[in-house]
Amino acid sequence: MSPSTTSTLPIPPTMRAWIRPSRGSPATVLKLSSAQPTPTVAADSTDILIRVSHSALQFSSEFMLQYLPALPLLPPRIPELEFSGTVVAAGSRAPPELNVGARVVAFHSLQAVILIGRAHV
Repeated sequence: MSPSTTSTLPIPPTMRAWIRPSRGSPATVLKLSSAQPTPTVAADSTDILIRVSHSALQFSSEFMLQYLPALPLLPPRIPELEFSGTVVAAGSRAPPELNVGARVVAFHSLQAVILIGRAHV
């Protein structure tokens, strides 16, 4: 996180995440990683960083895990599509309703997850 990014909540350098290292059933391919680098928010951006409190794998997530190749080839591949949590950092151009401390429910674009492995909320 850059110095001019707004945050009043502590942000650790790493985070826990369920990652998908290969294709297959969620029960066999999902691995809990405790050392994923925490994403950063550029100071002059519309990006926000969410501390996730709840996440769900839905039927489309299971389909992607089971049948689609691991795209892109670069890790991490974090398959969660729907989640909720609290905004812990926001770029200076982020919408004011998404300020630090705001509670949010969010989802990723399925197409972006398939094509680039991640999506902006």
